[in-house]
Amino acid sequence: MSGEKSKINITLTLYRGLSGTNPSAFRVDEDGVSVFENALPDYKFNLPIRAVYQGEKVAGVVAQVIEPLL
Repeated sequence: MSGEKSKINITLTLYRGLSGTNPSAFRVDEDGVSVFENALPDYKFNLPIRAVYQGEKVAGVVAQVIEPLL
């Protein structure tokens, strides 16, 4: 079928920086949870989150994780 792109699945390990282990350290904002592709050195802990991104990876584009692999 011409003009169609096949889906690309990219497995990512993303990090959420945490200052402690208490529940309030993992805050969910109204727009979700911010995660980063690299561990954050300024935090005491970095929670790794594995996710599958479906589609092309484009720099600067905000993506949504549809199926986290915890």
